[in-house]
Amino acid sequence: MKYKIFIILELLALATPHILNGNVTLGDTCIEIEIIGLVVKIVDSDTIDVKVLSTYKDEFIGLTDHVIRMRFADIDAPEIYTPEGIHAKAVLAHLLKPGETIIYLDVDDLSITDKYGRYITLVCIKCNKTMLLNANKWLVNEGYAAVKDFHDNEFNPYTRTLYVQCLDETTFTDTIQLPMYVIRGNEQEENPMIFIITALLLFTVGIITYRIMSKY
Repeated sequence: MKYKIFIILELLALATPHILNGNVTLGDTCIEIEIIGLVVKIVDSDTIDVKVLSTYKDEFIGLTDHVIRMRFADIDAPEIYTPEGIHAKAVLAHLLKPGETIIYLDVDDLSITDKYGRYITLVCIKCNKTMLLNANKWLVNEGYAAVKDFHDNEFNPYTRTLYVQCLDETTFTDTIQLPMYVIRGNEQEENPMIFIITALLLFTVGIITYRIMSKY
């Protein structure tokens, strides 16, 4: 009996990370959505051009309907003229499709822009009703960029999670609905399926536990 219970606990231990710490982790940090925009152009693997659709901070009101250039905060991507840089740019273009992808930007409150006039931002895309994928973190996790803490902005790249929660649900849900997937290279992994499979696994383990315990 003890052996069987040990196996069940092991199964639970294996299943739990998929909910708490795996690909469907709910981020323990939040972002403040200040600009919502449409991706217009991928300049390189850490810089993109964005058409501003709406703003949620007074100092950015005048940017609506304008195209701005922004840089991903606190990452260091390969130079565009290198093979790695060309590949990283292509991957980013697959994640943030120009002319299609709506992005949610948290603009740095300290510097706002860098010395080249690019807005320093956390770039996120929609995963579901309230959760966003942090594209800055995704690029690092997938090996297309490295963390580089510039120390001149509000962000801490070491505490950011892959998934973050929107602070203002009204702002978030008023925008265009996007496909619920996370792109990993050429794969599309549907997050809801992970929840369903994990829930079924936990339910099955619960039934097995009940049947074993009822025999004793």
